[in-house]
Amino acid sequence: MPKSTRSEKNVKIPWTTNNIKPLRWLEKLALFVEGIFTRLGKTLKLNIFYHTDTISVFLWSIVAITGLYITLFYQFGYEASYLAVEKIESQFIAHTVRAIHRYASGSAVIITLLHAYRTFFMDRFRGPRWLAWVSGIVMGILLWLDGLTGYWMIWDQRAQVINDTFITFLNRYFGNSGDAFALSLIRVSKNDGSWQVMFWILAVHILLSAVIGLFFWWHIIRLNKPKLFPSKMWMISTAAVIILVSAFFPVGMLPRASFNLIPGKIELDPFFLFYFPMELDLTGNTANLLWGSILGIIALTAAFPWIIRGPKVAPVKIITDACIGCTLCAIDCPYNALEMVEREGKGSKLVAIEKTELCVSCGICVGSCEYDAIEVDALNAKAMKEATQLLLEEAQEKAENVKVVFTCERHVAHGAKTYLEASASQKQENDPRIVTIPLPCVGAAPPSLVSETYAAGASEVQMIGCPPEDCAQRRGNTWTEGRLTRERKPLLKSAFKDAPISFDWQPPNFFKKAVERMTIKDEGELNWRNYFPVFTLLIVLLAVQILFTNQPYTPYPESQSKVQLVAQDLPRALGTQLNLLDEDSPVEINLLVNGEIFVEKSYSAGRFSSEKKLRLFEEIVLPPGEYEILVKVVAADATPTTWTLTKREIQLEDRDIYAITLVAPGLTY
Repeated sequence: MPKSTRSEKNVKIPWTTNNIKPLRWLEKLALFVEGIFTRLGKTLKLNIFYHTDTISVFLWSIVAITGLYITLFYQFGYEASYLAVEKIESQFIAHTVRAIHRYASGSAVIITLLHAYRTFFMDRFRGPRWLAWVSGIVMGILLWLDGLTGYWMIWDQRAQVINDTFITFLNRYFGNSGDAFALSLIRVSKNDGSWQVMFWILAVHILLSAVIGLFFWWHIIRLNKPKLFPSKMWMISTAAVIILVSAFFPVGMLPRASFNLIPGKIELDPFFLFYFPMELDLTGNTANLLWGSILGIIALTAAFPWIIRGPKVAPVKIITDACIGCTLCAIDCPYNALEMVEREGKGSKLVAIEKTELCVSCGICVGSCEYDAIEVDALNAKAMKEATQLLLEEAQEKAENVKVVFTCERHVAHGAKTYLEASASQKQENDPRIVTIPLPCVGAAPPSLVSETYAAGASEVQMIGCPPEDCAQRRGNTWTEGRLTRERKPLLKSAFKDAPISFDWQPPNFFKKAVERMTIKDEGELNWRNYFPVFTLLIVLLAVQILFTNQPYTPYPESQSKVQLVAQDLPRALGTQLNLLDEDSPVEINLLVNGEIFVEKSYSAGRFSSEKKLRLFEEIVLPPGEYEILVKVVAADATPTTWTLTKREIQLEDRDIYAITLVAPGLTY
């Protein structure tokens, strides 16, 4: 909306409402989709989009509880961990809980992304809200890592692919640390130490969950009495749908991970394992593009609060001389931006003070004060009353009956825009004149504004704001309705308790319908006709999500085998001949396949004595077939020396992994 709204007599609205056009286009798209859900259930109460924040918390709580249950039966070790999950999968209750854990995770990701999208287009990420936005992004990253470690804990072929991609990632960006990790996995498998690997994966999984909890606390710390969970109806229905689907569609098991076989076809979860195709590209080009793009998107998204500029957030200001210390503003402020402290000097015992770093300029505190002691930039009770009365007087010159409509900035950006532009000339035959007053939130209208509007001659007052549970300022519509129905302080004066005041909490694109009384009314008890289509749609969406997160995927091409060259202690494996070489002498270790060099590693002889436990891990890909494998050492000393570590004939079948483990001179496995 422009900085001022004018009528034919140049009446100005001195305060501003927020309007960032690109965000409103995103909201317009969302309103179209949300309208489908509203029409299906024929009620606003069952629109899932209005509850994405609380439903996501509920779903992540289900994930945490079911994860704790599964952990009680978990065992440590490559084989023990797999067998423990396999045993869980063999029992109905246990495998149902495991399926709930999996499907709730995927559902939570979708709902959380929807919540982030809605937070963005509703402009709830700038100014004082930056902490909630940035902490939400960090939580998203941690949740992805947590889900990844969850898949890792099963130690099946999907976990084996995670191992391979992690090794490749470490080698690409952190030297040869990936090879060291691969050797560690192999080493512990041979000395009964694999329990340590699985213990640490579980420990990281639990630690990430704890850190996510910490960031969630930061995410909501600025909110006054945040609502964490949805209504019982949504909790029961969401849980019932997930339990029902989980009971009939268990997660199942993939073959166990093996150091001797390349994984075959697996199931890919695009939410948590999206990077598999790029990271398995041996050239590394697509992986660099992938991770570079992801880091860029994360950095850009995290910087949105400072990049995307809109109307400046003007903080609240308390007029201390007028404040009587009633505490209503501090109670009603959704963002803890007001605090009551003891007053110094004469006057009331308490006085409100501003915490401007938390104020988002919603104006709800203005609506809670009957003493004109609060203003948010140009928005204050006096300015609202003067502008309303001037516009009302002007309208009364052309119409006998005039209805005054107070609405919020979301409606201003969508359905109410034409009413504002035509405010001075709109007159429909046999209909009352309509005067529309824009506010940052309908919660900014104090009861005295409504009573004085009637006293000035308005035939009716209508409050049009966001749907229940979808107020951009959390509680603005609820607080306003409570005040004007005399159920919440400050109360509408008793003389106006029977005045024609109506409340229409509707989507922003329903403003015209609200004015014309053609909206969906959430009156009376809901019945099966409301619930059935919505719950059916939930089941369909969950089924689609299950199919989407179980995509058949072959991580490695067909007809592929691998040969690995492994040494946990390379100096010991090469033998005492190294002692005869000069420290600066170059030493090469070559792996030849049918006489062709596939691996050529170079060292200086001095490294074998200076670096303890110098290790070697090399892997080559070959098609299935018969091969002659030769591992030899070439030392370019004063007298070049060559000696063979191993020579053998091997037969590689499809998906075989053949490991040549160098232990000591003449000994290989």
